[in-house]
Amino acid sequence: MRILSLIKTVIFITVFFYSLCVSAQEYNNWLLSGSILLDFNFSPAKLSCTGLNNLLGFCTTPSVALSDKNGKLLIYGCFVPIEDGKYSFCIFDSKSLDKPILFYGAGVLKNVIGCKIPDGGYYVAFVWGSIIKNELHVLKFNESGIFEKEFIYNQGYYSAFLDVLFVDNDVVFLTYKQYNKHYQIETYKLSSKSCSLVNVSEVFMQGVLLKYEIYFSIVNSLDNTTIVLRFPDFFYVLKYDMDTYEVSVVKRIELNSFNPIAFSEKDKYFMIIDEGKLKGYKYYSDYDFSFTNPDFIYDISSGGKFSIALGLDGQLYVYKQNWDYIMILDGIESGNITKNIVKMDCLSNLFCFPFIPRYKSCRAQATFNNSIVCFDDEGLKVNLSGTAPYEVFYTLDGEEKSFKTSAKEFILPNIVGKYKIEKVKDATCEFLPVIDNEAVVYDKLKKIKIIAE
Repeated sequence: MRILSLIKTVIFITVFFYSLCVSAQEYNNWLLSGSILLDFNFSPAKLSCTGLNNLLGFCTTPSVALSDKNGKLLIYGCFVPIEDGKYSFCIFDSKSLDKPILFYGAGVLKNVIGCKIPDGGYYVAFVWGSIIKNELHVLKFNESGIFEKEFIYNQGYYSAFLDVLFVDNDVVFLTYKQYNKHYQIETYKLSSKSCSLVNVSEVFMQGVLLKYEIYFSIVNSLDNTTIVLRFPDFFYVLKYDMDTYEVSVVKRIELNSFNPIAFSEKDKYFMIIDEGKLKGYKYYSDYDFSFTNPDFIYDISSGGKFSIALGLDGQLYVYKQNWDYIMILDGIESGNITKNIVKMDCLSNLFCFPFIPRYKSCRAQATFNNSIVCFDDEGLKVNLSGTAPYEVFYTLDGEEKSFKTSAKEFILPNIVGKYKIEKVKDATCEFLPVIDNEAVVYDKLKKIKIIAE
């Protein structure tokens, strides 16, 4: 209670760990310094004061805020000044949004990420450090955002490198650590039941295990196989193997200029801010390009410390320290860039805001269970996945047809002909299938008559 009293009475102090930002996922709003939420239920995202409670007003970065699909805040964690220049990390869940359920005392929060998993539930992972230890904490929450379990990993020295990847039906997060004389990237698989370590990759990345990681950025490609890690003097490109969970370094570049990095909406460009200009480079998986020859340049401002992040809406959010507004850029991939300005007085306290580890958010899928069916069989069965209800568009001998269902399986009328699934829609998106989307129903066989000679 003494700690809570101190939190409620302190005046907001801009945290000196300015460079520590937070990763965010689908159903995440961005929780900024001074209790400001960047709400992605609007496009462009809307800035608003939370009005939740007095505690939230003292939150500083790094922080995390997880919402349900309707935008209702379920979970948040923030770095709170307590006394004598010390800070504490507090976690709140949907059962108690006015007081912390977990309180970690004075220490250093190196990074924090949060995500929603497809089969139900939420996770928050963070690296919490002090002079004598540096631990990885993984918190599991149920579908209603209520805390269930904490996993603590303390064998080794963990860095600020935390990233979440969505590949097919897998949700994994990566972390980097030193254990004895080994340097490792650990891959953890997340599910509604548990968090489990599935792979350890032996990888050495110089400069990524600093005592206080500063000015770092982490982004990933849309297919989640490429991860870009930017620390003060080093630029790493990592490859993730979705079959083996193995992570490897494919490129290392020494740099001492720009810091913020981002991909464009569909990976057409990899972007940096350098000398007050947004510079875009056509993205190739081998990263065979030169930072001295950008494919486009867009003037933003004079020099300074910037933060950029791609929002859930595909627009680029840009902030410069001491601005009282956020600049939102759209149309980058088309070459017709438009600018929108969103102002709020409290933004002058902000240094950086979250980036969103990206993934193909559409999980709608429709496939045939068999490519050949005879007329006498029960008919073509369509297997469906995603978020019900579904609408499937297909052709029968070129004629366009469709059906709607909320079931995971649907049997088409038994009609002879050639079938092709053209498109499937679920409650959230639409998808154009190209695998197992064609089938044939053949006419029934005529009885064979044996004529005696």
